[in-house]
Amino acid sequence: GINAVYFFVTGKRITNTEADAWDILWKVFDAEVLNFTTIVRTNFGKFRDPKATEQNTKEMKKSSTAARRIMSNVKNPIMYVDNPPADYGFEATRSRKDSRNILLHHLARSQKVFKPPVFKEVKQRISNHVGEGRRLTEERAQLQKQLEEMRRAQDIAAKDLAQAQARLEQQLEKVKCDQDTKAEDLAEARARLDKLHEQQEKTNDEILGEMRDLVQKTNS
Repeated sequence: GINAVYFFVTGKRITNTEADAWDILWKVFDAEVLNFTTIVRTNFGKFRDPKATEQNTKEMKKSSTAARRIMSNVKNPIMYVDNPPADYGFEATRSRKDSRNILLHHLARSQKVFKPPVFKEVKQRISNHVGEGRRLTEERAQLQKQLEEMRRAQDIAAKDLAQAQARLEQQLEKVKCDQDTKAEDLAEARARLDKLHEQQEKTNDEILGEMRDLVQKTNS
C-alpha cells in the first residue's frame, strides 16, 4: 500500500508539465488518493519562515487555473523544503538536512495505508509476469539440459566412431600384410617350381646324353 504521495513543485508556479503529471495521478488512482497527497514546494529558500510560505501558497493559487484546481483538491497543507546543491556551502548543507528531516517527520506521521484498486491489477500483472518468467526459466533450463545430453551423446558417438575406424584400419592393415605375405610365399613357391623345372630339364638332358652314348657304344 501507500502511506504518502508527494506532488513536487519546483518553481514559483505549477507548470503545465506538473499539471499533466497531476492529471495522470488522478486517472491512475481514485479520489481517495487525495487524502494521502501532499504538495511539496522545493527550492524555496525561506522554507523555515511561516509568513513566507503562506504568502507563496496564496501566490501559487493565483498563478493559474490548473494550480487552483490542484490545490483545492489536496486536503493536506503544502510542505516547503529547499534542496540546494551540497557544494554551495554550510548553509546549503543545513537546508538540505532540515528539508530531509521535514520529509522524514511527515512520513513518520503517515500511518494510514492507501491500497488503490489499480495496485491489485498491477500486482496480478507482476505475478503473471513472474510466473511467466519462472516458466520460461524452467523451459530454458530443460532445453539446456537436453542440449547437454545431446552433446554428450554426440561426443560418445564420435568416440565410438573413431574407435571403430581405428579397428577397421588395423584390420585393413592386417589384411594388406597378409596379402603381402601370401604374395611373397607365392613368388617363392614359383621360384622353387621354376628351379625344379630347370633341374628336371637338366636331368632329362643328362639321361638323354647317357642313352646316346650307350647306343653308340652298343652299335660299335
